[in-house]
Order: sequence, then structure tokens, then C-alpha cells
Amino acid sequence: MRTHHGLRLIVALGLLVILTGSTSGLRELPKLAIQKSQLTLPGSVPFRLTATVRNPKDPTDQAHTARIEELWVSPQKWRRKVTSPGFSQLLIVNGGRVHEEITGDYYPNWLRTLVNGLFDPGAPLEGVDLTTSDDNPVHDTKQVCRRFATAVGIDPVSNDVFSTYCFLYGLLDGVNIPGYIVNYRDYAPFSGKQVARKVQAYVDRELAPEARIVELSVLKAPDESLFAITEVHPLLKTVVVSEQDARAHILDAAPMVWPKIHEGQAVGLASIYVCIDRDGKVRETHNLNNDHPDVADSAREQVMHWRFRQFMAEGVPVQAETILTWAYSTELE
Repeated sequence: MRTHHGLRLIVALGLLVILTGSTSGLRELPKLAIQKSQLTLPGSVPFRLTATVRNPKDPTDQAHTARIEELWVSPQKWRRKVTSPGFSQLLIVNGGRVHEEITGDYYPNWLRTLVNGLFDPGAPLEGVDLTTSDDNPVHDTKQVCRRFATAVGIDPVSNDVFSTYCFLYGLLDGVNIPGYIVNYRDYAPFSGKQVARKVQAYVDRELAPEARIVELSVLKAPDESLFAITEVHPLLKTVVVSEQDARAHILDAAPMVWPKIHEGQAVGLASIYVCIDRDGKVRETHNLNNDHPDVADSAREQVMHWRFRQFMAEGVPVQAETILTWAYSTELE
């Protein structure tokens, strides 16, 4: 009882400080929100977690289903299994040793987003100071949100993309940054923390996969053989590269052809997020900040046919993600 009462008191005091306009309270909000909710912080209770993934916008969509299982003892000792139709991963961390087994040629961005949202929600908040922005995209709600603009493009073509961080009652409500959109819903207590039982990602209007926690329990006397590592394998890595670097890796890219539009801006800017596999093939694209949705959709469709040279890190091919920006000019029909 004291744990739950103390948690409610901390949340209430945190909200009170924010609402009264305290700069220090706003600055500390991300750290406090993560301390209250993240399962994998040092000193946290060992746990067993199982989550299922589906796309609620299309119940027939089997491509965006998955099962996520984790046995966690400490930040230095855990075992994770991710299984989906096109990709699977077994990842074991034990001390300084890491073992990974994968099937499939590409770890999808949408699936990694959900996995990271479940187990490492604090990563996107590292270094974020909410007091440096007074841009609040959400008004007349109980949410506390701040938005930041980042310039992208290659001179003279420049656009802004946005990162937004939202909190509700002192807990993380959502993170929307390029290539990573996660919302947290259905918080419930677990071993002194408040844990979101539903983690939602967003790709576009037709695709918003979500992970639902179907099991979360204290892990007692785990089988040590499950964490044994006999072979050390390099991890499948995904790196974020600059637009300059990405364009320098282009092998095959047809010139962009902009569609005629019925209304809106015939001249403007388009920025999209691009996910590339280890062979240099584009596998996913996401809309960012665009002056016309039809132009953005056309850019996404055309870039899906581009090919890049392999991106390398430490002599090993890696997945790559980048932001591409264009100045477009088209005609009104």
C-alpha cells in the first residue's frame, strides 16, 4: 500500500509542479516519468514478459503480427525472443557477452520500434530538455507536450522535421520523432512501477501496429541455462546516416516525377524517412513534414524502387535509415 500511495503522491506532485509553471519540474519530467515506468532500469525487479503484436486497423494483416518474449534479470543479463512472419530474433545478453540468432534478411522498423518502446522507452528521451521549447502542439488537454524542430535537407533545399514528447499525469504518453512513433496506453501497477500494457506504433493511416502485454510477472529462480552463451555473434545493427551519406550510396535511382495535384501547394518541400536493408534495398518509408500529401505518397512509392550500396559498420553490412528531402514543383489539374 505504501508503494502505491507513494507512487500516486509523486505523480500528483509532479503534475502540480508542471502545471504551476516550474522550469525545474518540466526539466525533470522525462527522467521521473521513466523512473516510474521503465522495467529495465538498474535495480528493477526481474520479470517475465510476453506481448502479442497486431495491426488493429486491419485484422486480416498477418504481415504485421509478432510475439515478443523477454526474461530479464538485470541490465547485464536478459534473454529476448521476437517472432514474426518475416523475421525472428533470439538475443541473449550475459555480462559482456552477447549471442544473437536471426532468421530473415530485414528487421523491420515498425517491429524494432515496438520492441524498443516496450523495453527501452527512456532512450528517445536522453538529453531532451523540455524547457528549451515553448512549442506545445496539444492544447486544452491534461497532457504536457513539447515539440522541437530540426532542419533537414541539403542546401539550398531545407525543410523542418519535428520531434514531440508528451506526458500525462507524470507518465510518458507518447514520443513522435522521425522514424519512431510510440504511444503508451493502459498503465497498470507492477512491482512498484506503472507499466503501459499497450504500446502503439504508427506508420501511416492504414498501419498502426500495437503490442499488448499478455503476461507480466516476477521472474523467480530463472533457469541459468537459458542465459548460457557458447558462441558470441555480432549484433544485427541499424544505423542512422545523413542525407549526404545516403545519397552518396545511391546505385540506382530514377529522377523523381511529381504527380499533378487537384489542389494545394504546387511548389513546396517533401521529406520522408527511408529504411534500407543490409543489401541496399529500400524496405520501408514514412511520411515526415510535407507540403502536399499526394506528393509525399508519390515520393515514398518511387523511393521504394531505389537501390543503394551496402552501408558498413566495423566491416559488417548494416541496416540504414535516413531522411531524404526534395523541393518539388508540379501542376494543378
